[in-house]
Formats: sequence, C-alpha cells, structure tokens
Amino acid sequence: MDKYKEFQFGWIIFLFVVPAHVLVNYLYLAGIGNKPMSYGSILFGNIVLFSIYILFYGLTTRLTINVLTVSFGIGIIKKKIAVGRIACVKETKNNMIYGWGLRFIPNGIMYNISGSQAVELSFKDSSRVFRIGTQNPDLLMQEIQKSISISS
Repeated sequence: MDKYKEFQFGWIIFLFVVPAHVLVNYLYLAGIGNKPMSYGSILFGNIVLFSIYILFYGLTTRLTINVLTVSFGIGIIKKKIAVGRIACVKETKNNMIYGWGLRFIPNGIMYNISGSQAVELSFKDSSRVFRIGTQNPDLLMQEIQKSISISS
C-alpha cells in the first residue's frame, strides 16, 4: 500500500520534441528539401523519438513503508531505495544548469521531469546523494521522515 504517490507529467519533452518531430515527418512526407532523408533514416528517427516519449513522459514517486521508488515513464528506468538506508532528507532547489531528466550532479544523481523543487536524500552507507524532483517537497519530505522513524 502506497503511503505517498505523485505523478508529474513531462510537459517539456512534449513542448519541444513533439513539434520538431512533427516538422521532420512533414518535411519528409512532403518531399521538401534538395536532399531528403531515406525511408530507413526517418523510420529509425521515429523509433528513437517514440522510445524517448514512452521512457520519459513522466516521473512517478511512490513511497511504501519500506521502499521509496522513483521511475520515469513506463518504469524501465527506476530507482528503488530502502527507507532504512536513508540518513537525512532535506528540501532543496535544483540549479537550472542541471536541467531535467536523469542527471549526474555534484556528489550524486538527480531524477527530475519539471520544475526546480526537489527533495535530497543522504544515505547512511554512502556519501552520494539522490535528488527527486517534486511538486510537493514538503509533503514528500514529511512522508519520508515518517517512514524513517517507523523503520528505525
């Protein structure tokens, strides 16, 4: 049973990538340009872009009593963290240069799909941190702290 669940839609990917995708396909189908792409290259490009859409259309954060799970899209890219490993939780803001998606940041990893609000986890068994982008940092932080106190 989930104690906390949040889904964030990745509007940035659809705001920028979808129009470019539509434009490239239109240019191919209309035969515009003096050096058009081959059928194989447009097919490969469409497969890559559709893969990006299903892998990164959103970010889901789930917290049960023992496990925190953060996953992108359909869930192939995900991180499971045992609550017992978490030493400290704090609210933070992501620097704009970190961007969105799965990123390596100084001293850790960040999963973020939109916005700059985040919760940063420190671990008992590692000096690395894990940041989770969220629309509700206060609520997520409170729920994680409750789970930590229960598991201790």
